[in-house]
Amino acid sequence: GTTLLSRLLIDYFDFGIGPEGHWIAPTAKRLSEYGDLAVPSNIGRLIDDILGENMFQIVREQYEARYGWPIDVTPTNVREGLREHSYAGVVFAALDTLAGQLRKSRVASKDPGFYRELDTLDSVFKSRAKYLCIVRDGRDVALSLMKQPWGQKTWHANARLWADTAASI
Repeated sequence: GTTLLSRLLIDYFDFGIGPEGHWIAPTAKRLSEYGDLAVPSNIGRLIDDILGENMFQIVREQYEARYGWPIDVTPTNVREGLREHSYAGVVFAALDTLAGQLRKSRVASKDPGFYRELDTLDSVFKSRAKYLCIVRDGRDVALSLMKQPWGQKTWHANARLWADTAASI
């Protein structure tokens, strides 16, 4: 699903996409912890916390072997790319830095759970973000989830999970 779609966007539409970015909506909900982002130390803590997320750890540890050159989104890179002192500005700067290091001109983030967070994402990004939704065949999803350590153990339970999810979109 999302992996296939991201490969198409990377290969044919010049998008730089990292692994799943499960941090975007949860961090948006905790922004009050950072205070006024116009204060350099506050935005610095936010940048450091974001770059400590699993997505960026995977990039640092695995992407050089995949792409053939070192890829490391650093706080300095993000600060240099920061166009506005806001959460959206930091997210765009981090993703744009990653895309640039992947030698791509467009940015994207993938997270199969984004559909549950559209209100949060809209409040952060306003009209600057666009969303792509992919809905896979439920039978394929149920079988795929059976192979995942975090998936349900029965075909029926996974099919029910897919049906409940599809109904909420």
